[in-house]
Amino acid sequence: MNRLACCIFTILAASVGALQLFGQSVSKTVNLPGDVTLTLSKVADLRLSSGLIFRKGCSPACYSEGELVAYPFRGGIQVTDTNDGRVTLLKTGDNKTYVNINISRNGKYVEAAGHGRVLVWELASGRIVSSIKARPYQDESALSPTGNALFYHEPPGFVGKINDSYGSYSLLYPMSVKDSYSLEPQVVKDQYPLFRSGNLSPGGGAFSPTDEDLLAVQYRWRIYLWNYKSRTVVRKFIDADHDQRIDREFAHGNIDNIGFSNDGSLLFSQGGGHIRIWDVRNGMLLHDLVIGGKVWGITTISKDNRFVASSDDDGIVCVYEIRSGKLLMRVGNGNYRPYFSDPKVGLVSVESGDIFDLETGGRVDGVKGEFLADGKLLLKNSDGSLSAWRVSRKKASGRPN
Repeated sequence: MNRLACCIFTILAASVGALQLFGQSVSKTVNLPGDVTLTLSKVADLRLSSGLIFRKGCSPACYSEGELVAYPFRGGIQVTDTNDGRVTLLKTGDNKTYVNINISRNGKYVEAAGHGRVLVWELASGRIVSSIKARPYQDESALSPTGNALFYHEPPGFVGKINDSYGSYSLLYPMSVKDSYSLEPQVVKDQYPLFRSGNLSPGGGAFSPTDEDLLAVQYRWRIYLWNYKSRTVVRKFIDADHDQRIDREFAHGNIDNIGFSNDGSLLFSQGGGHIRIWDVRNGMLLHDLVIGGKVWGITTISKDNRFVASSDDDGIVCVYEIRSGKLLMRVGNGNYRPYFSDPKVGLVSVESGDIFDLETGGRVDGVKGEFLADGKLLLKNSDGSLSAWRVSRKKASGRPN
């Protein structure tokens, strides 16, 4: 994943609709064209520890999983529950900042990489359960849904001369160095003939969110779906036409990032100006979407699998309808991080804090924020703190839109 510019968003209170107080509850309304009303209901204020440091291009939603959001600071990580604002502080044991963070899907473990270490905490106790000496490529790593397995790619070192080694894709299960193994030898022997020493794409992997045993690993322009417990390849995701073109498009052949849809049924790859979407069940390439230039930032799929969003190297966010492959909108400039709302709300936020209506393609005036993994909207309060809000959408008839 590429990181560009840090931003936390503000709310434009002057143009937001009525503010209502019901005991401790707070709600705001925003009117959209077509007699549609958005209602924002505050869930919790999120207290921020002093000295929080976000990695380049990362705002709080980068570290969001389920109902949790994490914030790095020097010497530790703050994890906040967006339902009640409850804070857990995880200490690194040094005075360094670990800005690459993953939270397991079940919310029980937190992992961070940097400074030659990969650390894993048990969230309930706050204790470090695994500390591994490793230098993953760009400090990127992946944590399985239950937190029982960790995956990273550690490229070869370059000490005074070019090292022809491929580097090592390592899987640690259950996060013990003695139980770790490398996927590389089994995969490399099956590569396309152009796959030669020095040409290993320093990419990563992604665990299936719904099947604890499945791990997708990228090798240049190919993706392998592994059952990592049995150490067998389940499926390969290959664009045959891309294989034939690779010789003359060598510089653009690599995949930069891969990931799954929320239900695990779709797999996406981004790189070389393309977003490719695959059917996990049969390995079929469903769409090859041309973004243009180089794809930066993140690619994300809406929870109902209707839309996919990504951005080009100018920060223009492109939103496509997955079923048809139709481009629905191109918005913003310098935006690299689109996030979808709950499907019933039908919105997408971008890095600038602007929010767009997926139904009309228009910008939502009067509110700026960023959607979190569970669909809540993260807003910045007037005192600089953050707050989490639920969003609902209704037509004038009172029925959901």
